[in-house]
Amino acid sequence: MIIETAFFNTCLAAIDTSISEKTNEEHLRGLMLQKFYEQFQLNYWDTKEILPQCKYDLNEKKSCDLKIKLLKMTQMQYKPYGIFETNWIEIKYLKKWNRKNIINDLLRLCLLPKEFQGNNKGNGRYFMLVKNSYITKNKEDDFKRVFHPGYHENIKIEDKNKNYSLSLNAYTYEFIPIYKPQITNCFFSGYLVKILGFTFSTFDKKLNVTTEAESRFSEQDVKTQKELAKEIDSFCNK
Repeated sequence: MIIETAFFNTCLAAIDTSISEKTNEEHLRGLMLQKFYEQFQLNYWDTKEILPQCKYDLNEKKSCDLKIKLLKMTQMQYKPYGIFETNWIEIKYLKKWNRKNIINDLLRLCLLPKEFQGNNKGNGRYFMLVKNSYITKNKEDDFKRVFHPGYHENIKIEDKNKNYSLSLNAYTYEFIPIYKPQITNCFFSGYLVKILGFTFSTFDKKLNVTTEAESRFSEQDVKTQKELAKEIDSFCNK
């Protein structure tokens, strides 16, 4: 629960909702870095890298907000708990709901961390969203379902104009106040989406990444992921 703990500790820190989205995203990245360092010092975990604004493996033109690479905590007995050696975290702060920006981050998280032949899923993928209000629960909107707390299967994200379909399995953690804080400009909600697996499909390609033990990444899967990574701009919204 390394990244999950850092998420909740970050949400407990002061976030000023009156300042700009960009400034708050920079503030959140700094807080997450601080909380990771505090955890590693407290628990004596061996950390190889904690890198902000780190370039993705398969497309160096794209950067991830945080890359966390662990050593000691990647022993085989910890894998069933979803702890990976390499972890990618995209962080977003929104004042207004922006579906396109969220989907862009999810697409990068799925397609750009490199998976290796012969292994099952080898990267932790996390999307952290802080918003200056609640996210309205809408059971009819399958995409918004990913921000409901708990385990989710087959979250569908489709764009017929761009000819792709993304299906997510995820676990979501939620941080919300139970009443409006008395402190001015301090009302927000936080969400951490842990991507457990996904299937990405276009009209001629299909990529499946899963934590299931019997699943193995084939030579063709490696080739397909590289091809999709090169096409990432054609799937993302500008």
